[in-house]
Amino acid sequence: MPMLPSFALIEWFKAHSLALWPGSSYFDRMCKGDFKEASISVIELKEDSSFLLGRILSYCYMVGWSSRKHEEEET
Repeated sequence: MPMLPSFALIEWFKAHSLALWPGSSYFDRMCKGDFKEASISVIELKEDSSFLLGRILSYCYMVGWSSRKHEEEET
């Protein structure tokens, strides 16, 4: 059998920074701090599975939306 080339498969997720900040201090520091990710608007997570990253993003969006809804109800 001939040797076949191998490829790295990359899955991209798009997320709003306003959803990431309230849900995760990690993303908050990364997006607002002096990290390269803050200036290029790309966060590369090589070690995480796409399934887990999807769950993390779902959590961040739920926390972000519920936080903003709570703030709107107080005003």
